[in-house]
Amino acid sequence: EYYGYKNVLAHMYVYGVDKNKATDVEAPEVYEALYTPEYLKRGMNLGYELGNDSILIVAYMNNIELFRGLNNFKFIEQIYKECIKLLAKNNDKVQIASMYNGIGYNCSIVEKYVQADTYYNEALNIFYDTDNIEFMGETLYNMSLNCIQAGDYKKGLDYVLAAIKIAEDLELNGYRICKDTKLFGMAALCYYYLGSEYNCYVYFSKMECIVKYLLDSLDDSEVVDYWSGELVLYFFIMGLITKKNGEYDLSKEAFEKALHIAIHTDSFKVYIYPLLILELGRLFKNLNQPEIAREILNEGIYYCNQNGYYERQNMLQDELTGKEIATKKINFTLNGITLQSILEKSSDYAVEKQLKNRLNDINFISQWQDRLDREASSIEEVVVGSMKTLQNNFGFDSVYYLKSIDGELKLIYSDDDRYLFN
Repeated sequence: EYYGYKNVLAHMYVYGVDKNKATDVEAPEVYEALYTPEYLKRGMNLGYELGNDSILIVAYMNNIELFRGLNNFKFIEQIYKECIKLLAKNNDKVQIASMYNGIGYNCSIVEKYVQADTYYNEALNIFYDTDNIEFMGETLYNMSLNCIQAGDYKKGLDYVLAAIKIAEDLELNGYRICKDTKLFGMAALCYYYLGSEYNCYVYFSKMECIVKYLLDSLDDSEVVDYWSGELVLYFFIMGLITKKNGEYDLSKEAFEKALHIAIHTDSFKVYIYPLLILELGRLFKNLNQPEIAREILNEGIYYCNQNGYYERQNMLQDELTGKEIATKKINFTLNGITLQSILEKSSDYAVEKQLKNRLNDINFISQWQDRLDREASSIEEVVVGSMKTLQNNFGFDSVYYLKSIDGELKLIYSDDDRYLFN
């Protein structure tokens, strides 16, 4: 500040934001929100003064994290739209699509399911046109969550199965925003509510193959925090399955574990918690404990009311009063593209990737043979030449060659010059 290096100062202000600071004060202008940390506000003001759009986008995204962490979603859509205006200057379509995804996610949380679907479709079409296969998978995951939230388990299943297929084509263990464990759990949940027990078990088993290694670490807060969404979903589905089988004690134990961990799930809690409360209330009714059921349902009603989730509040209220739960029929659909065309594009990418890998293998063998023919005059040179070719062709950071001699491993080659033959 003393030397007038405003651009550097703006970066320091924006990247040094304290994301935990908050008050209850609201403000009409996004960048002037009174509970935006002071240094973030300074950085944004400098960004506007300098016309530095990249600084402003980072600052806006930090603001989104602040509002989301406070469960205050009122300004988030406005902030995303400010980002879109900045990105549109450079026609950055992929980043604009990511912003549409963000708006859609925010709309879904506040029960604006139709608007969420519209924004997700905007994002999906851009990712499709720009051949961003992985981002298409992420968007379909979000669209599945939106459908599940709205009670359309059939469409939610279609979307999450497509997201799973794309992840398999890309050889990914999930996406940046969710692990494959959660994808399997969402599929199992949809199959359960659609009455397909066998398929529910199939996907729950896939989920369990991963989650079972975490069950001995439930006392480790770091493990629970990192896997909270997956663990809540796992125990919730276990509770559903055991309840349906009449194993009420096991169901109660599973639901209570899910409820205990749910406090760590952040925004994913929005999707699972009301359903969890609903099913737990029903379980206690089956156990002829209506007072406990009423208490649990009232807790869920209070939570939904406090956070503005009025449709889910009405769902729990209907259960409490014995009414049939009312559901809105929403026609979720893809605009301009189909799931089949998306999956075909994903499959084509997988085939191209497989072909490229095979060509790399062939290229390695060809280079290796050529190098041996030209350079090899001793065993040592054969090893060194082969390992260097292997490292260069496949882009390995480091390579080592170990050999078992008389039951002990001996280092024969290392790319950091510790490769001599004794």
